[in-house]
Amino acid sequence: KNRPWPGSRPWSECKATGFDPDTPAWSAGWLVVIIDNLMHILINGFAI
Repeated sequence: KNRPWPGSRPWSECKATGFDPDTPAWSAGWLVVIIDNLMHILINGFAI
C-alpha cells in the first residue's frame, strides 16, 4: 500500500541491500557503491 511505485517489493524483502531480492549479490553491492559515490559528489557539488 505505501510503496514508492507500483510493483515494488515490501521493505521486509529488500532490507538486506535495499534492492529486489532477485538482484544478484555482486550487482547489489556495486549499485550500493555507485549510488553512495554519486550522492557524495552531488552533496559536495551543492556545498561548493
